[in-house]
Amino acid sequence: MGPGNAGLWNSVTVGDDGLPVIAYEANDSLYVAKCENVACTAITPSIVESTGPDDLQASMIIGTDGLSLVSYRESSNKNFKIAHCETPSCETATTTIIEATGDVCSHSSITIGTDGLAIASYYDATNDDLKVAHCNNTACT
Repeated sequence: MGPGNAGLWNSVTVGDDGLPVIAYEANDSLYVAKCENVACTAITPSIVESTGPDDLQASMIIGTDGLSLVSYRESSNKNFKIAHCETPSCETATTTIIEATGDVCSHSSITIGTDGLAIASYYDATNDDLKVAHCNNTACT
């Protein structure tokens, strides 16, 4: 799936085409890999962000626009971010800082709400709180 320690903090979902899409950490970067067949024996991996050392803790879904959304911890700054892939293979993505105060975003989880927009929960280690973010558009910008 990629170089080095590929596979840490992984999350998988199924794209609109019925093929798996996987978010994972490898060599301190966030990757998204689009499977090219159901068995996932051929993939197209893309680096979404080089974030610094360890603990990306990614969670992934397919948004209502058919593209992947990944919530994760930007380890170098301990920020909570969401990446919105701009293509099914995620060759390019828009990343948005959701919260950047303290040590946030341990163990995030993301889903789609009844309004069709992403909702992400995450742990704020600075304040020992569970937090929730609700996106106001499909790209979560």
